[in-house]
Amino acid sequence: MKIYVGLWKLLPDEWEGYNGLVEKNEEEISLEVLQESTVRDLFVGEYTHKQFEDMFNGDLVGAFNNEKYWIRIF
Repeated sequence: MKIYVGLWKLLPDEWEGYNGLVEKNEEEISLEVLQESTVRDLFVGEYTHKQFEDMFNGDLVGAFNNEKYWIRIF
């Protein structure tokens, strides 16, 4: 299982938000996250389920939210 996290504001306009995001395959999502990872953001990246749990279970201040970040799971 791979979990990808990106920023909504960096998602290409031609993807048309959520609808385009769910239509993309894992390779396309992986490339998008790689491009977005050039932005300095703690959460953007590719995770295993264990890494995801470790990273986000410790978010006690609620910095990770679905208004700012998108998640895609394969």
